[in-house]
Amino acid sequence: MPHELALVGIYFSPLLPIVLFGILGALATAFVLNRTGLSGWFANPPGVFMAVIVIYVCLLLPFGMVL
Repeated sequence: MPHELALVGIYFSPLLPIVLFGILGALATAFVLNRTGLSGWFANPPGVFMAVIVIYVCLLLPFGMVL
């Protein structure tokens, strides 16, 4: 069962590290797509970035239940 994260008396959601890792993974993916030129194939790159964040969060969610 996930527990809240407490930093200096402030409680954070157990979903916070999962979302942060999802954003970091999406940033790494966007960097690779920009370096290889594959981001030019997308009509809406910011929408793709948000979709990649959601995909990473959904993939990491089962592992976050262990935290």
